[in-house]
Amino acid sequence: MNLIAGFNANDVEPQEEFELLPEGQYKAIIAECNDRDTKCGTGKLIEVKLQIVDSPGKGRIFFDRLNIINANETAVQIAKQTLAAICRAVGVMNPQANSDLCNIPFLLTLKHEKRKDNGELINRPKKYEPLSKQNQAPQQPQQPQQPQNQKPAWMQ
Repeated sequence: MNLIAGFNANDVEPQEEFELLPEGQYKAIIAECNDRDTKCGTGKLIEVKLQIVDSPGKGRIFFDRLNIINANETAVQIAKQTLAAICRAVGVMNPQANSDLCNIPFLLTLKHEKRKDNGELINRPKKYEPLSKQNQAPQQPQQPQQPQNQKPAWMQ
């Protein structure tokens, strides 16, 4: 199937530039979590797709990349510490699959950071915390799976 066939850009206004969100805490979920090869191909990372679920910024997407297998031991240590913070924030201490971390609300702290290539300010995920005391209790990794056609409870 070719999804782009028949699209006419003249019929749609182009996307405006995303405004920088203020630094602070936002209610978020992990929308997706996937294993990837590193850019140079010598390591592995977990790409975490984060989505803001409350205003302001509802629907905005951010990414965090955790270098789980890398020649740079400091990068690996940072990745493991970040993953530990994510696990605690969503209350899943021993995930068995990437999906175990998805669709569980938590508090995401965003900070401003300058891009290395052009100096432009961007939002960068910096801290993961439980939304409530309920998320702090260690849980078994089996989270109820959402049926494909149903919205998660936080979206209803």
